Amino acid sequence: MRHQFDDVLLGSIELFYLAGEPGSFTAAATAAGVTPAAVSRSVARLEERMGVRLFARITRHIRLTDVGRTYFEECLHSIYARHSSNYDDAASHSGSPMTP
Repeated sequence: MRHQFDDVLLGSIELFYLAGEPGSFTAAATAAGVTPAAVSRSVARLEERMGVRLFARITRHIRLTDVGRTYFEECLHSIYARHSSNYDDAASHSGSPMTP
Protein backbone atom coordinates (compact mmCIF):
# COMPACT_ATOMS: atom_id res chain seq x y z
CA MET A 1 0.00 0.00 0.00
CA ARG A 2 2.86 2.38 0.77
CA HIS A 3 4.20 1.98 -2.78
CA GLN A 4 0.85 3.01 -4.29
CA PHE A 5 0.76 6.10 -2.08
CA ASP A 6 4.26 7.07 -3.20
CA ASP A 7 3.25 6.69 -6.86
CA VAL A 8 0.22 8.92 -6.33
CA LEU A 9 2.32 11.53 -4.52
CA LEU A 10 4.98 11.50 -7.24
CA GLY A 11 2.28 11.86 -9.90
CA SER A 12 0.86 14.87 -8.07
CA ILE A 13 4.31 16.45 -7.85
CA GLU A 14 4.86 15.86 -11.56
CA LEU A 15 1.52 17.46 -12.45
CA PHE A 16 2.30 20.40 -10.15
CA TYR A 17 5.62 20.88 -11.92
CA LEU A 18 4.03 20.64 -15.38
CA ALA A 19 1.43 23.24 -14.39
CA GLY A 20 3.95 25.55 -12.73
CA GLU A 21 6.09 26.23 -15.78
CA PRO A 22 3.36 27.62 -18.04
CA GLY A 23 0.99 28.54 -15.19
CA SER A 24 -1.73 26.38 -16.72
CA PHE A 25 -3.59 23.25 -15.66
CA THR A 26 -4.66 22.82 -19.30
CA ALA A 27 -1.05 22.82 -20.54
CA ALA A 28 -0.08 20.35 -17.81
CA ALA A 29 -3.03 18.14 -18.75
CA THR A 30 -2.03 18.15 -22.40
CA ALA A 31 1.58 17.26 -21.55
CA ALA A 32 0.51 14.45 -19.20
CA GLY A 33 -2.35 13.10 -21.31
CA VAL A 34 -5.03 13.71 -18.67
CA THR A 35 -7.87 16.20 -18.22
CA PRO A 36 -7.41 19.66 -16.72
CA ALA A 37 -9.84 18.63 -13.96
CA ALA A 38 -7.57 15.69 -13.09
CA VAL A 39 -4.59 18.04 -12.83
CA SER A 40 -6.57 20.43 -10.63
CA ARG A 41 -7.70 17.62 -8.30
CA SER A 42 -4.19 16.18 -8.11
CA VAL A 43 -2.64 19.55 -7.26
CA ALA A 44 -5.37 20.17 -4.67
CA ARG A 45 -4.51 16.83 -3.02
CA LEU A 46 -0.83 17.78 -2.99
CA GLU A 47 -1.67 21.16 -1.45
CA GLU A 48 -3.81 19.44 1.18
CA ARG A 49 -1.04 16.96 1.95
CA MET A 50 1.54 19.75 2.27
CA GLY A 51 -0.81 22.08 4.14
CA VAL A 52 -0.04 25.04 1.86
CA ARG A 53 -1.43 26.73 -1.24
CA LEU A 54 0.91 26.24 -4.20
CA PHE A 55 -1.25 28.11 -6.71
CA ALA A 56 -3.47 31.15 -6.46
CA ARG A 57 -6.56 30.37 -8.52
CA ILE A 58 -8.04 33.46 -10.13
CA THR A 59 -11.12 32.79 -12.26
CA ARG A 60 -9.71 30.70 -15.12
CA HIS A 61 -6.06 31.52 -14.42
CA ILE A 62 -3.50 30.23 -11.96
CA ARG A 63 -0.23 31.59 -10.69
CA LEU A 64 2.31 30.19 -8.28
CA THR A 65 2.16 31.53 -4.74
CA ASP A 66 5.44 32.46 -3.05
CA VAL A 67 5.48 29.01 -1.43
CA GLY A 68 4.57 27.45 -4.78
CA ARG A 69 7.42 29.28 -6.53
CA THR A 70 9.90 28.05 -3.91
CA TYR A 71 8.62 24.48 -4.21
CA PHE A 72 8.69 24.70 -8.03
CA GLU A 73 12.34 25.79 -7.91
CA GLU A 74 13.13 22.91 -5.53
CA CYS A 75 11.47 20.50 -7.97
CA LEU A 76 13.46 22.01 -10.83
CA HIS A 77 16.70 21.63 -8.85
CA SER A 78 15.85 18.00 -8.02
CA ILE A 79 15.09 17.20 -11.66
CA TYR A 80 18.33 18.84 -12.77
CA ALA A 81 20.33 16.94 -10.13
CA ARG A 82 18.71 13.65 -11.16
CA HIS A 83 19.46 14.19 -14.85
CA SER A 84 22.98 15.33 -14.06
CA SER A 85 23.54 12.19 -11.99
CA ASN A 86 22.24 9.99 -14.82
CA TYR A 87 24.51 11.81 -17.28
CA ASP A 88 27.54 11.33 -14.99
CA ASP A 89 26.70 7.62 -14.53
CA ALA A 90 26.42 7.08 -18.28
CA ALA A 91 29.73 8.86 -18.90
CA SER A 92 31.56 6.82 -16.27
CA HIS A 93 30.20 3.53 -17.64
CA SER A 94 31.16 4.31 -21.22
CA GLY A 95 34.77 5.04 -20.33
CA SER A 96 34.80 8.18 -22.41
CA PRO A 97 33.50 11.67 -21.80
CA MET A 98 30.07 12.41 -23.19
CA THR A 99 28.94 15.72 -24.55
CA PRO A 100 25.41 16.91 -24.00
